[in-house]
Amino acid sequence: MSFAVDTSVIIASTIVEHEHHAVAHDAMTRATHLPAACLAESWSVLTRAFGLDPVTVGQVITALTKSGRELLVATQEDYAEVFRHGAAIGLRGDIHDALIWQACQRSDVDLVTLDRRWVRRAGQPDRCRYLLDEPA
Repeated sequence: MSFAVDTSVIIASTIVEHEHHAVAHDAMTRATHLPAACLAESWSVLTRAFGLDPVTVGQVITALTKSGRELLVATQEDYAEVFRHGAAIGLRGDIHDALIWQACQRSDVDLVTLDRRWVRRAGQPDRCRYLLDEPA
């Protein structure tokens, strides 16, 4: 099955001490796609929140880009749709999540996340799924 993982899964799979490392690492090994925006977000989180040095993070992100997974990149049309729809529904944050989800939808790829709130926001639990609810 084709699916992408979001930043929350990338972070948990990278940080060995993360409480969901094992399940996230397993999801990463099975993921067929990576949203490019998640790689940028992961760089930010790993260097700021976890204090990893940029050289190490660069190696991690570079390895992910060379992992054979297809990168999903939001198009100009994706941005236009997200901004239009975001304004219509009063989206105040989560704009990166919305762009990631839009790129996945356009590419007909499911998204797996550790962000239960975003699963509810996406409104398609069969396509945007909470990792801890996935079958083992």
